[in-house]
Amino acid sequence: MIRVSVKSTQAGLQIDLRRIRSNKKGTIVHKFDATSCDIVACYLHEIKTVVFVKSQDVKNQGAVVFAIRPSVFLRKDQRQRMVHHFTQVP
Repeated sequence: MIRVSVKSTQAGLQIDLRRIRSNKKGTIVHKFDATSCDIVACYLHEIKTVVFVKSQDVKNQGAVVFAIRPSVFLRKDQRQRMVHHFTQVP
């Protein structure tokens, strides 16, 4: 069985992976734990696309920012592991 975490954007191409909540003592931030799921399904509202990313490839525990085109400054191995598969959403 594959465990999937589903995230979405409101605007832009940034997905917040951390969970933030507040209580009487202040704000509590739960960082993303890559062992909690196998795949992160990210719905990018701006371009109406779902992107599936292996959770082990997520290095940042706060957020992931997607780009429409790969940056010329990324190494080839970085570009290959950025997005593994995507599907257009009607």
